[in-house]
Amino acid sequence: MPIASAISTLDLLYLVLSMGILVLVVLFSVLIIHLVLVIRDLRKISNTAGDITQKFHSMILTPVSFVSKISENLAPHVEDFIKKKFEKKAKKK
Repeated sequence: MPIASAISTLDLLYLVLSMGILVLVVLFSVLIIHLVLVIRDLRKISNTAGDITQKFHSMILTPVSFVSKISENLAPHVEDFIKKKFEKKAKKK
């Protein structure tokens, strides 16, 4: 008696469905593992981006704000100096 004749069509259906579900479970497991790895890499990238922005802020924006404060304090003195020069030229004429 051959083995194929001992398996009914319902048993064959269950066997094929279980193999299909097993393949889907393996594929979803691989997908979840890849998603976890991608999310971990994104976290590393975002941390690196945060470090870069902090360095940019400390290297570029801090000196720029310092120069801005200095120029705000010096602006009235420079304006007074220019006005005095123009007044001297106007008196000479």
